[in-house]
Amino acid sequence: MEKLETLLKLDTGNFDTPKKLNRSDKPIPRSFVDQIEAAEIKSEMLETIQRSGFPVFRYKTCLTIHGLFDLEKLPRIGGYKNLIQNQNGSLEILRT
Repeated sequence: MEKLETLLKLDTGNFDTPKKLNRSDKPIPRSFVDQIEAAEIKSEMLETIQRSGFPVFRYKTCLTIHGLFDLEKLPRIGGYKNLIQNQNGSLEILRT
């Protein structure tokens, strides 16, 4: 049981805590959202957008990018909804 407890402690320490408020009011270009949806996004691109002043939070089941997004009429890959606009306007990217 000690090993399991150790693994759980390590796992929980590597993720951000949930954010209720959107931490950015900057608009994110639709081209960036299109790249995410087309699975063309790379970790370097996430780092670039974070350096540009858009907070990126890493959770166990998703990534959340804070900013303003317009996700109306967004196509879904295979009908799977892997991008969600949260109530606070941030973009949630579900891990697959």
